[in-house]
Amino acid sequence: AAVEAHVRDELGGTWGTVRRASVRTTDCAVEDVRCLRPWLRELMRTRICPMLAAAFPRLADGSTLGERGERVRIHDAFIVRYACDDGSLSLPEHSDTSLLSVTLALNSACADFEGGGTWFEALGEAGSNEGRVVDAAVGHAVAFAGPLRHAGFPVTRGTRIILVLFLYAEGFSYGDLLADYQMSHGYNAARSLARAPDAAECAGGGEDCQKTRPSGDAEGGF
Repeated sequence: AAVEAHVRDELGGTWGTVRRASVRTTDCAVEDVRCLRPWLRELMRTRICPMLAAAFPRLADGSTLGERGERVRIHDAFIVRYACDDGSLSLPEHSDTSLLSVTLALNSACADFEGGGTWFEALGEAGSNEGRVVDAAVGHAVAFAGPLRHAGFPVTRGTRIILVLFLYAEGFSYGDLLADYQMSHGYNAARSLARAPDAAECAGGGEDCQKTRPSGDAEGGF
């Protein structure tokens, strides 16, 4: 209801996208709906972080997320809408810009929509490219490593609403990944990936500042 009111009152009744990405969702940023911020913080503390700590007991660098997921941080959080009435039926195959991603079902299959779910390439039979669709009941979540190839499976009836979280781990050692990114995209791109611009840089209104939104632990974020 809060998201619907925000879309109606602040967005003129039209869902858009706040993603600056090659794969754009029809969505609404959680940070833009102020009443959702404390809800998300509590959800992370009591449900999502402990679940992730149990589901991913050891990271690629040998470290953990903490006993109750204390190292987990939010990079981005948004409500995504898949609907038959406006053509936002699905998302193509892609990888996320996250260490871990979570999709949380906010409405009910059968009652509100048919189809949908997240398709994972890696869950298909060996030697095939068919993959497998995974979905969760309302109030339940699917968590996975962001680099896994996946897609939003088409909705065939109604409207599917999910919360999507892009997460990282505080202090996680990315090893040579940043260096590889730097070589592929140049110094400026790697620099913007490594950190947000500081206040002095933003005073000039540069390109990096225009691309930065409050998110996660940043001022004005969650």
